[in-house]
Amino acid sequence: MKVSVIVMGFLLVVLCIVAVAVVLYFVVAYVFGPGEAPPPSEPVASPLPHDRPMTAGDLRAATFPVTLRGYRMADVDALIERMARELEERTAAEPVPAESPGSAEPPADASALQNANPVSADDST
Repeated sequence: MKVSVIVMGFLLVVLCIVAVAVVLYFVVAYVFGPGEAPPPSEPVASPLPHDRPMTAGDLRAATFPVTLRGYRMADVDALIERMARELEERTAAEPVPAESPGSAEPPADASALQNANPVSADDST
């Protein structure tokens, strides 16, 4: 009997603490409000050209606004998606080479470089 009275008393204290915490949360939320609205999301800080394909200089000049934990993923993802799209368009417009890239003979300069600086077994130590 005494154990059940002690357990019931403990449960009553825990429930009162939870009730006070919930009421306190709502009072603080009502008094202070939901907080300030976040500033509107800005796209890439350095504007990229939309009327022409991007150049290497455009990519080197691209900057992103820094947030609390780094860059906004949406800004970076948008730039990567645009770069991928333009690269696909460029590669689709290029003609396919007649021979495979591995079958091309090395330039004459490559054989001259190999003969000019041969590696011997004595040099490997």
